[in-house]
Amino acid sequence: MSDSRVTLSNLLRDSQEVILGQWKSKVDASLISERQLADFILGLANVSEGKSSGPIDSSGIRNPLGVVKNLRRVLWEVFGEKLAAAPDVFFALNEALDLWLVRAKSMTELTRKEQQLRLVMDAVPALISYLDGDRRY
Repeated sequence: MSDSRVTLSNLLRDSQEVILGQWKSKVDASLISERQLADFILGLANVSEGKSSGPIDSSGIRNPLGVVKNLRRVLWEVFGEKLAAAPDVFFALNEALDLWLVRAKSMTELTRKEQQLRLVMDAVPALISYLDGDRRY
């Protein structure tokens, strides 16, 4: 006997094409490519199933906050009744999106800091190196 209750995972997996169609008709395509969005939805489903605890790839996404904001809107338009009837799924979705957003922001900040450090290291007219406690490189 199959379990007919709504879960975030089966909602996302079963309706990926509907989500992509709504996204194309309602959201600026420059935010994220269709392939990235499909991967993102699959990643959310995997995280919600516990198959993956790692971050969903955010490389190449210029505006993670815009992606999350618009995805929430599209998902609510597509699944409003189901999400309202299953608050645990609604909260799981928001938790997964918030977690991804925090990780994406962290990665963006880390990349920015790495670029800034590289710029300084390339511009300083001296050798910059790291020595450990034994004075080894």
